[in-house]
Amino acid sequence: MRFLKRLILILNTVRYLKPVQIYGRLWKKIWKPKPNLSPPPSKRKLQGTPIAPCSRPNSYEGSNQFRFLNTPHKVEHSQDWNNNSCSHLWIYNLHYFDFLRSDLSNQTGNHWIERWIKENPPGTHSGWDPYTSALRIVNWVYWELAGNQLSNAAIESLANQMRFLQKNLETHIQANHLLVDFKGIYFASTYFDGIEANQLRRFAATGLIEEIDKQFLQDGGHFELSPMYHGITTEDLIDVLSIQIAFPEVLKCEVDAKLNSILRQRLPKILRWLSEMRHPDGDYVLFNDAACGIAPTPQCILDFAQRCGISPEAERKRVSQQPHSGHIRILSEDLALFLDVGEIGASYQPGHAHADSLGFECSLFGYRFIVDSGTQEYAPGEVRNFQRSTAAHNTVEVNRLSSSQVWGAFRVARRAQPHNVEVTEDESKIQVSASHDGYRKINGGPIHKRQWFIRDKQLLIIDTLEGKTTNAISRFHLHPDVKAEIIDSHSSKLTFKGRSIQFSSNHGKIELQESTYSPEFGLSIDNQVLAIHFTYPSLTQTFSWQ
Repeated sequence: MRFLKRLILILNTVRYLKPVQIYGRLWKKIWKPKPNLSPPPSKRKLQGTPIAPCSRPNSYEGSNQFRFLNTPHKVEHSQDWNNNSCSHLWIYNLHYFDFLRSDLSNQTGNHWIERWIKENPPGTHSGWDPYTSALRIVNWVYWELAGNQLSNAAIESLANQMRFLQKNLETHIQANHLLVDFKGIYFASTYFDGIEANQLRRFAATGLIEEIDKQFLQDGGHFELSPMYHGITTEDLIDVLSIQIAFPEVLKCEVDAKLNSILRQRLPKILRWLSEMRHPDGDYVLFNDAACGIAPTPQCILDFAQRCGISPEAERKRVSQQPHSGHIRILSEDLALFLDVGEIGASYQPGHAHADSLGFECSLFGYRFIVDSGTQEYAPGEVRNFQRSTAAHNTVEVNRLSSSQVWGAFRVARRAQPHNVEVTEDESKIQVSASHDGYRKINGGPIHKRQWFIRDKQLLIIDTLEGKTTNAISRFHLHPDVKAEIIDSHSSKLTFKGRSIQFSSNHGKIELQESTYSPEFGLSIDNQVLAIHFTYPSLTQTFSWQ
């Protein structure tokens, strides 16, 4: 029976994949390309004025110590580049070389570039994985465009990385990884000149055009539906535009000119999505593996776009509905409300998806108030399982099951589908309603329907379960600064920023639970959760304040 359940789980996961993802993964295990160590192409002459990219915090703390994901480690020996005591994501961050975009001195930056070359032979370990290679290529090129000088050894290595990356595209992963792969090749092949570089640049430009069309939806959102990854991929697109500005000669090529035109046409809407899907504190909404402190802030990316001559479309003031992404932002006098009423993510790559259908976050009085549990780590295990589950989000859990069947670190089998999304508004209130079928496999097949009503100094939420259920809980994860006190089984008093918020529910019993909040990788902060147990198929919950 256990084997059969496992088989069904895998089949329900694999059936959404593209064929290239299946045979690509198998091919990666069989074919191991050899690095091409032939002499590098000549450098292209700089014709334009380089645009300053988004900066990064200086993660180098001195004495061979780096701090990534709020965790310090020393890199004193060659084996420390792949230290098994560090998380895989920590090691990846080390190999990105993002720290070159901080206030690092020329001497220190070049020291670490030379160490990387000597201690990471071509084609070995995590440093030569496609994703790390692509990001490092971009950072090394930016390092020189910022006025630093790459050594001959670094230039040779840059060419080797470009060629090796072209042979190792992450077609088995797709999504943001493949976009970054093409960006890395495009950067290096624009930095270099000659027949080989021009051929690789045309190859990368064609790939970028295809991926932009696949990955960015008509409302401007990125199809993985994570605000943080939207920020990352938006910066990727602006990076491509910035390297074209530095080397405008490449625009004489038809495919480069086409790529430039597509970027200038698509970015204003993409930037508007980025601008609208941020809290009043300026940072990301934490849907779907989003975290603060990884991508540059939305404002940093918007400023970068402005330096490249691109402005976002005008923001919508009161209700911002992203119909293809399934995200909605609503602003009232005190409240900023962000709703997730869409699909869980890209059908063939939902690796960053959480089981958060009909979940939401909100800020009150300009501060985060009801929060997503966030993302502490990507490593498989108890923490990862919880933070992707429905119980970690501000929505309804039925029979202790998640609305979508998230498993492993990045897998999803059965998926909830949203239905009947409607937004109405008048002068006195805004109403949003939606439903999903994520619990259809439960005996009785309940449908979860949720309605939000935003009125003056009041947020009212009605949850209805249409169908038979035995156990259902609606949860609201409170920011650590919110202190909750249970008044009785139907009401609670919340204290926040020196103000009082009243919470009440009918047909439900309130319980105060303990949980954790991870607004950044590597952080886990204790917080409280209002858990309302259904005693009737329909539950009305109200937050009121003065």
